[in-house]
Amino acid sequence: MTSGIANGENESFRRFLYEQGRQPSTIDSYVAEVEKFSGRGTFSSRDDILSHKQHLLDQGRKAATINKFLNAMTAYNDFLMAQGKLDRRWIYWSDRIKVAQGSHQVDVLTEEEFRRVQQVLPSLSFRNQSLIHLLLYAGLRASELVELRMGQIDWIGRSIEVHGKGDKVREVPLREDTLERIREYIEKERIKHRLADTSPFVFLSQRGVCLTRGGLADILSTLDETVGRHLYPHLFRHTFATRLTQKHIDITIISRLLGHHSIEQTNRYYIQTSKEEKQHAVEQL
Repeated sequence: MTSGIANGENESFRRFLYEQGRQPSTIDSYVAEVEKFSGRGTFSSRDDILSHKQHLLDQGRKAATINKFLNAMTAYNDFLMAQGKLDRRWIYWSDRIKVAQGSHQVDVLTEEEFRRVQQVLPSLSFRNQSLIHLLLYAGLRASELVELRMGQIDWIGRSIEVHGKGDKVREVPLREDTLERIREYIEKERIKHRLADTSPFVFLSQRGVCLTRGGLADILSTLDETVGRHLYPHLFRHTFATRLTQKHIDITIISRLLGHHSIEQTNRYYIQTSKEEKQHAVEQL
């Protein structure tokens, strides 16, 4: 099987990445990486990926360059699986080049951007307020959010049962104001939807049974100009986790809230130091 990206799937792949909430710059980068790879060889087995990784190592490429290639091909692998063209993942996290903790910078909202999001919330519909509350204060993945069902809300326990990756289930507590936004949405907006009595999903779209990841990405993009940057679902998850670490919340608790399979995964992604923090540190010398 050829890479496929050279066979008219460029735009489909772009849409797939957009619906995952990827930033425009990331989408361009991933598409370029896959196009570059497809010009060199095929994507017919795991060996093709490992062979190209070794080729990059032999050229003396930096870890960041190699990991960018692997990240792009992982996304493309997921795209092919979603298209029914592959039935398994060929790239594993262990394939990445290990980089010392703190060397990466995760993409998060700045304090000013966070404040702008908070300020714009009251002007939004109850549905969209609820969506953003769950992104900001519960750290849900886009898929977990749009697939949330009515039966997963524990009104008395003030929490939701989240069905995450690998069919793992976790309990995520909610702030009182977040629960109130959801209640207002259900009682004042959702109840008017034509599928209110039949759809099990919490968040309904005007056209379909439930909101899609693409629909969620579109909602966030309408706020780009107000907030002053491109907004996408995983940005809020990064921000949620990073703010918790900055408040010195135990890493075990953060890992469980995020639904990570291990504390090491949480460390890898979120126990990071921002570029600004590093700059501030050296200026104190």
